[in-house]
Amino acid sequence: MTITLKREATCAECGATIQAGTRANWYRNGAVYGYDCHPRTAKENRPARQPFRRQWDNEGHYRSSLDPSGLYTADGACIGRMRCGCEDYPCCGH
Repeated sequence: MTITLKREATCAECGATIQAGTRANWYRNGAVYGYDCHPRTAKENRPARQPFRRQWDNEGHYRSSLDPSGLYTADGACIGRMRCGCEDYPCCGH
């Protein structure tokens, strides 16, 4: 929960002193995490998510980029699975 501190606190992540009147995250166990006392990972530094893609066939079924071994109908129902063909199947996870 985001709060404005009424008194000084110590950041549970980096140990810095957070002054009263500063915004921070507070948790039920008493842990307080400051917003400005330690570096945060910026969204632009995170890897981009892969877009969800569908590969349609001539019969109106598609394969999902999230689950390429499954074959789906237009309404999203899985109607079968395909073997990946590697020598470790089914232990490979494909």
